[in-house]
Amino acid sequence: MNYIISYDVVGLALLALLFILNFSISKAPSRVAFFFRALIICSFIGAFLDVFTVWTNHYTGTPALLAINNFLAVLHIGFVGSSPLAYFLFVLSFIYQQREIPKKALVFTMILFGYDLLTIITSPFTHLIMYYDEAGTYLHGPLFAGTYVVILLFVLAAVVEMIIHFKNFSRKQFVIIFSYTIIDVVAAVIQFIHPEVLLLGFSSAISIMVVSFALKSPQELVDQNLGIFNRTAFKDFLYSRSNKGV
Repeated sequence: MNYIISYDVVGLALLALLFILNFSISKAPSRVAFFFRALIICSFIGAFLDVFTVWTNHYTGTPALLAINNFLAVLHIGFVGSSPLAYFLFVLSFIYQQREIPKKALVFTMILFGYDLLTIITSPFTHLIMYYDEAGTYLHGPLFAGTYVVILLFVLAAVVEMIIHFKNFSRKQFVIIFSYTIIDVVAAVIQFIHPEVLLLGFSSAISIMVVSFALKSPQELVDQNLGIFNRTAFKDFLYSRSNKGV
């Protein structure tokens, strides 16, 4: 299959810029900041492997190269699946900024991601998600569509949590964070219909850029007279370190 990688290349560049900007700005340690950075990292690695594996898939002529490609394919699908997980946990941390995240939400997360991770890791042997045929051609297995279902379930779970806890968001924050769902679901549907067009890296970059507008500005967390983190930042830090927190 001849893949169109231009969108993901642009997305990779944007994600690299977001990564540099986010880590160069001093932020108070909190669950929100932690999971937002996890979202950037997972999306960046997923987009990189999306492009990189297009090239490596041309080299499967020996058992060693085939093993390397299987490993890269597992990493690729795993990190692509980790992005919606990070988004869901980001939404939960945003809602429960100074409270314990409900255990039922965490159990849902572990079960769903555990299933996804198990099927992906074992796929080189079971061929459930992806595999290489005798000619070294990369193919999708019978449960490959299930990876998109897991992505959709995490995104929908985030939307449900946002709707239930609507009062925890300002109208602007709700619209901005909800836009992640729209952008990524549309991109996932397009890529599922046209698998040759790699879009998820580009859509992730755009949606993460939009979501960043809903976060507290670093200036809001710093005392302008003393130049140190203020009470709000201190509370975020305490709850991020709480034994009951995540």
